Amino acid sequence: MVNHYKKMDKEEFDYEVVTLIKKGKSTIQDISIIEGIYKDYVLLKNGYLTSILQVSGINLDLLAEYEQNRLFEDYGSFLMSQVHDQLQTISMTVPVDFRSYNLGWKKRYLHELENKDNTGNEYKRALITSYIDHFQGIRMKDEMSTKQHFVVIREKMNKRTFQDLERAETIKGGGNDKLPAIHF
Repeated sequence: MVNHYKKMDKEEFDYEVVTLIKKGKSTIQDISIIEGIYKDYVLLKNGYLTSILQVSGINLDLLAEYEQNRLFEDYGSFLMSQVHDQLQTISMTVPVDFRSYNLGWKKRYLHELENKDNTGNEYKRALITSYIDHFQGIRMKDEMSTKQHFVVIREKMNKRTFQDLERAETIKGGGNDKLPAIHF
């Protein structure tokens, strides 16, 4: 939901679409906050080169105390290295993607059909078919979800030049090969 009463501040992550609509712009491209895409980054109209990193979650209860402490120290050092930046973390619930899992069952079913004369086990094929149907139903109804975690990093661009794009990319990791492994 867009806040209609807040003035646009280019130092924040929020970029109000309302200000563009008030200017009389009407196309999706005009009201989009995205200006373009450069390699693995998104260039925003407010002058930031932004990247979203998907990070994996860790169950801290399963770790020993010294492992937890080391994890907190690593995360603390990452936060300190980003102290001059505005780091944003996002956790969201998303549906579980069963496509590859269901595809494995479909391949297994086709394999069983090819070997129909050799095995002759109709009950096994029926069971595999029921698995395919069950997991496809869950996927279609989005009945199962999981938590995904993301870290949003950004770098202010001074000018809208190709050289400044390369500079901002180098500062933010040059293709993310300099970024530490982050776990939540």
